[in-house]
Amino acid sequence: MAAFRPDAVPITCRSCAAGRSLDALILIELARGVNCDESRLLSALAVRVDHRIGLVQLRSRLRELTNRGMVLLEGHRRTMLLRIAQFSITRAGRDSLAAHARALDLLAEEIHVALLTRR
Repeated sequence: MAAFRPDAVPITCRSCAAGRSLDALILIELARGVNCDESRLLSALAVRVDHRIGLVQLRSRLRELTNRGMVLLEGHRRTMLLRIAQFSITRAGRDSLAAHARALDLLAEEIHVALLTRR
């Protein structure tokens, strides 16, 4: 199973104001079922991210996630200029998101307990 490695540059999510990597946001959107085409994924990410994501950047991240076994690409070629026909999250991608979510839940619980014991 591929390990979850966030991007080097964190991105702020508009819905929760937390710093998240673009890779994590892409996996979340794919897990939510936004896997029809690039333009729908870009528009879904535009709602969540506080700056513009370019098409070439999205294709680059999708290909990197594919290399790590987290996303399945169909009907694509190696050049960044050609459209990716279809993409979907793999089982490894779902497992990675689940592990990441569990780790965040544990961290939030530890913070909550620490705050309660400080009173």
